[in-house]
Amino acid sequence: MKISFFLLLFAHSLAAQQYRLAPPQIRCEQVFFENNTTVRLVFNLKGAEIRYTLDGSEPTRHAPRYEQPIVVDKDVLLQARAFHPDFLPGEIAALHLYRRGEKPARLHLAQAPAEEYLGRIGNYDCLIDGKVGSDDLRDGAWIGLPGKQLYAYATWKKEQQIQVVKLSTLTNTGAWIFPPTKISVYVAGEDAHYRLVSAEILTIDNSQKPEEGRHTYVLRFPPERCTWVRVVAEPWGMLPEWHPGKGTPAWLFVDEIAFE
Repeated sequence: MKISFFLLLFAHSLAAQQYRLAPPQIRCEQVFFENNTTVRLVFNLKGAEIRYTLDGSEPTRHAPRYEQPIVVDKDVLLQARAFHPDFLPGEIAALHLYRRGEKPARLHLAQAPAEEYLGRIGNYDCLIDGKVGSDDLRDGAWIGLPGKQLYAYATWKKEQQIQVVKLSTLTNTGAWIFPPTKISVYVAGEDAHYRLVSAEILTIDNSQKPEEGRHTYVLRFPPERCTWVRVVAEPWGMLPEWHPGKGTPAWLFVDEIAFE
């Protein structure tokens, strides 16, 4: 009887080892933050622990153990994984967090987005509120442009020193949303005379499907004193041959622009 009991216990333990844990939940109110932001990790299973990293490396059993909310004050890639002695290590949950400088006093767009993706009734503060859009594309955080360039103008009440611009976009080819092909940054003083300070041309291959999901492009340049910044993002263009909507304009979706 004892042998049978131990065999059963061993079989149960062996079976448990075949199951991989789910990823932990990452809870954070502001992905783009002014000074710092607080991140909470959640995984509800007795005996489990969460290990995390902030340097881009993969979390292992030797990584820091999550015991209290994490305060982040710079750009980081937070990765977290759950561990339990009776199960395989969980899938990795990951979240990029970005620091931003003083929020612009106003942000406006030279070209209006599509009517159904105006954000909060045309209030483009949704692009500088520090909150990213959800999977619901009509959640009020996304700006959607059908085949149009993004022309975003940010202004401050007093002169700022700017050296980084961060643009958060979405790629969802099933919804005809593709990444930008070029991003340019211009700055201006009180005279509103703009000059180009940074441009990034993004490699595209119409024969390949672009990587899905959210991506933040970071453009760095020597510090500039300015009161105005213009951010221009070029759309993909026409949908490629492999796409069901080939020959029609791709959408450009943006949910946040940060200045530092």
